[in-house]
Parts: sequence; C-alpha cells; structure tokens
Amino acid sequence: MHKRSLALALGVALGVAVLATPALAGDKLKHVTCEQFLALDENAQTNIVYWVEGAAVADSKKGVAAADIEVGYDAFGRPVAEVVTACKADKKASLMDKIKKHF
Repeated sequence: MHKRSLALALGVALGVAVLATPALAGDKLKHVTCEQFLALDENAQTNIVYWVEGAAVADSKKGVAAADIEVGYDAFGRPVAEVVTACKADKKASLMDKIKKHF
C-alpha cells in the first residue's frame, strides 16, 4: 500500500510540475522539442525527464493501473545531464526520443 501511495503522489507532483511549465503548456509530449526543454530551468528539466520516463513506463504497461506500477527507485540516479547534452547537440529533435535513448 505504501508503494502505491508513493507512486501516486510522485506522479501527481511531477504531472503538476510539467503542466505548470509555461514553455510546454498545450504541447503534446510527442511534439516537445529539445529546444523547448533547454529553455527550462534545471529543476524543471529534471522533473520533466523523470515524468516522461514514468509516462513511457506506464504506456508500456497498458492495462495496469498507475497505482499498481512499481516505483523504480533506481531510476532516480539516472543522468539527466546526458539528455541535456544530447539535446544541445540537436535542438530540433524530439525530447521524448532523446530521453528514450538515454534511459
């Protein structure tokens, strides 16, 4: 039960952070570019990388309730800086593609 509560709270917090980011307001995730991502501050970048990774995991587990997906604590040590560096090299690229490549 504790894992479910933590997963739900984390998902809501990161979702709010992404939705509250003006540079990305109204964009579908698949249309967000590296250029838009790089315009954000470091904290927002970190939140978005982890949120996108979480969305990809949830998408891969269709038919499973979000609250039932296990929290991947090991993911929090992943190098967001690698995504930033990759985006700087190709600002017109899809952010989601860069995250998938590095996570």
